[in-house]
Amino acid sequence: MNVKDNQEDKELYKSKFFTEEGYSILTNYLKGLILEYMNREDYPYKLQPVLGIPLFQYSTFIKSDEEMLGRIKILGQILGIDTISFEKDNKKINFNMNGEFIIS
Repeated sequence: MNVKDNQEDKELYKSKFFTEEGYSILTNYLKGLILEYMNREDYPYKLQPVLGIPLFQYSTFIKSDEEMLGRIKILGQILGIDTISFEKDNKKINFNMNGEFIIS
């Protein structure tokens, strides 16, 4: 499957591995990680629990911006997302999985 360049493959992939609600929840979590990555300047720090679920300490402790970007990339890869655009506080955010973003 080519989920990056073929929309039909991407839709088939999503339908096999996710419910629509689950995909939406994980996509929203990805957006939250991106916002955290864009706004965080000091590391290390402790990430809040994901979706309100208490996690092991090692999974919430972020040592560097590279580690945070790595987590974003992995989740983006699982979801078949190479770039994502969304709005936050009336600003449009375009983010690619290389860590490059534009806010307009």
